[in-house]
Amino acid sequence: MIITNKYQILIPVLVLVLSVSSAAKIGSIVMGPYKVTFDMEEDGLNWTVSTEEKCETIHGSPCAGYHALKKGRSKDLFITITQYNFIKGDRPEDHDLESMKEYIKLILYANHCTDTEVAIRTIDGYQGVVGAGWHTYDDCYIHKALWWMGDTRCEIFSTYPWNNGTSSLLDTIHIEKTKYNPLSEEIDTFARGPS
Repeated sequence: MIITNKYQILIPVLVLVLSVSSAAKIGSIVMGPYKVTFDMEEDGLNWTVSTEEKCETIHGSPCAGYHALKKGRSKDLFITITQYNFIKGDRPEDHDLESMKEYIKLILYANHCTDTEVAIRTIDGYQGVVGAGWHTYDDCYIHKALWWMGDTRCEIFSTYPWNNGTSSLLDTIHIEKTKYNPLSEEIDTFARGPS
């Protein structure tokens, strides 16, 4: 094919750029010190993000939790990020893959799911676990994911269909920590000891 004018190149390139940009629906939410980005089918629902929730493990390690909820009539999406400052060998029971699998099975069972499946999967570059089960009361599948980024625990609970939301979310989610550290006061307190 011989190109006779610049528009023969410009028009196909412009069509390609427009089609790629319209296909990508990059979402972004800020949860405390974390920026969460993902590519997921847009449904017009808004996110509700909670304020920081201070917590503590049974061994006394401080933690801070952040929650985001996207709720619709027939589908929900819940993201939880919990940042820990572990002390003296304190480690959660679900820090290894086998324990994560058992935790996911337990959550699905507690939500009255049948036909459950659990699999190890890479999420945001980390090894994690994803489970799915049929929720007979709501007539939908429940999807639950769990992974650790160092001392930060990430969870997703979704009733979005696998092929129209949940799979895309798990394939594209990226959690990035900002410089803000909500546990710095507790870290300083532990370093100094109680007043």
